[in-house]
Amino acid sequence: EYTVVAKPRDGASRSEDAYHILDVPTAPFMAVVLDTHHVGPNGTTEAERAAHETVDTFVGGYINEHGGDRFEAAFHAADTCMIGRFPRYGAVLTAVSIDRDVMDLAHLGDTRLYASAWNEQGFHILTQDHIASSHEEIHRMEEILRGGRFQVRAYSSNGRVVHRLYRKRWWWWVDEGLVPTRSLGNVAFRPALIAEPEVTPVSFRGFAPGTVFALCSDGAR
Repeated sequence: EYTVVAKPRDGASRSEDAYHILDVPTAPFMAVVLDTHHVGPNGTTEAERAAHETVDTFVGGYINEHGGDRFEAAFHAADTCMIGRFPRYGAVLTAVSIDRDVMDLAHLGDTRLYASAWNEQGFHILTQDHIASSHEEIHRMEEILRGGRFQVRAYSSNGRVVHRLYRKRWWWWVDEGLVPTRSLGNVAFRPALIAEPEVTPVSFRGFAPGTVFALCSDGAR
């Protein structure tokens, strides 16, 4: 069973997020949530179109792959779509595919999968954010950062410290930075940023009966 809760962010008439539920007999059950990002105003028609076209392409790549890795095909198709159709944009996403008692979790960026049981308090996160403050991501980018074309900076925003990845264009640093260090699109930030997801099998046997799993594009409260 599944339920979808979706609405634009406060003050926006359009959403930069998109999702798809695939529940057909010809493929394993699959759900994906995607969140686009770009430089410019939020809630635009183009941002909404970028989100929906990219997630539709992801689903198409997943469905049309029959002999190989469905998620690998889906991520490649979605990345190609975003680079070709929406070069000013990037997107993070999380997807799950369920076959019997195993859930394959594919994750890129800072969208998240949560688990929470009705008979227990709180929740826990099954994904690890690929963001500029992550020690694992800093380690992955270590050699590239030493090359001088990219750097990670920290600054204070609303009482908290935020880390962003910045890039150099010719002799000066571009003003706009990125929080995610893995995403679709965002070609200008490669090779520091990569479009390689983490794919992890998760057994349902490790969770209590009644556990709810939540795919979230902007976190949960």
